[in-house]
Amino acid sequence: MIRWVFLFLLLANAISLFWFSQQEGSANKSVTPVESQVQQIRLISEMPEGSLKLRKADSSSVENDAEDFWCASLEGLDNRKSAAALRASLLKRGVFAELQQLREESVYGYEVTVMVPDKLDARLYLLDYLDKSAVVPVEKEPEPGMRLLVGQYENEVQSQEVMAELSDQGLIVSVEPLSRIVQRYGVVIQARVDRNLSNEIKVLVENNYSGVKIGKKVCEGVARLGRTE
Repeated sequence: MIRWVFLFLLLANAISLFWFSQQEGSANKSVTPVESQVQQIRLISEMPEGSLKLRKADSSSVENDAEDFWCASLEGLDNRKSAAALRASLLKRGVFAELQQLREESVYGYEVTVMVPDKLDARLYLLDYLDKSAVVPVEKEPEPGMRLLVGQYENEVQSQEVMAELSDQGLIVSVEPLSRIVQRYGVVIQARVDRNLSNEIKVLVENNYSGVKIGKKVCEGVARLGRTE
């Protein structure tokens, strides 16, 4: 009985060994080499020149980029009427524009003053110069160290000439600009504008609004602004 059991186990072992060997062989046949399916990575510098092609940009993307937000400030208008007319011209072209009211410090002349010298001869020369210039000192007998007004001049060149003439005599002279606050107007542009329209705006300003300067401005809130239709 034991002999039959031993023979049965030996036969089952042989059958199991044969079955495993068949399974392993079929598995090896179904696996394809990975290396044959992977493309080799190469740098651009390693590629032949003839195999490289220039990629052209999509025409639709170029057209979309051609129109962009243009934020600028047109400043230098003396009155509100001119600024309103410029804004109306921009609105007709579909450009969003707003009036801007500015307070600027404007130089309208130059004042020349001189310090009364200690030396008598220099003091006499100064008084004679003021007399010839029809300038009457505030003090009839100005004391040394006092500053007297020589005159006010429209441009800086004239004031510098007077300053040079008095300085040659050893006098202490100074020139100060005369300024005042003036009201000016401008137009602020924040709109989606293409190159052709921006050139048209520049021509409009140059031909009709002399003295107006076009300055770049930081765009604020461009997400809600655009060309008006």
